[in-house]
Amino acid sequence: MERVRIVSIRGIARKYGLNHMKVWRLFNLYHSIYGDDPRYVIIDADGRRKPTQRFENFVKKALL
Repeated sequence: MERVRIVSIRGIARKYGLNHMKVWRLFNLYHSIYGDDPRYVIIDADGRRKPTQRFENFVKKALL
């Protein structure tokens, strides 16, 4: 099984020069597509959803 890396919403926003709220909206869309599949979205111990590296790839494709 491949290692899943958690990424930062604000880090992605800075990297691509976007408003972090726009990235949050993209993450909500992404979550509605993939649901709680652990390869795509990590659910933290306190119930918060965390994006994975695959989300950053999704943002790259969405921006092109």
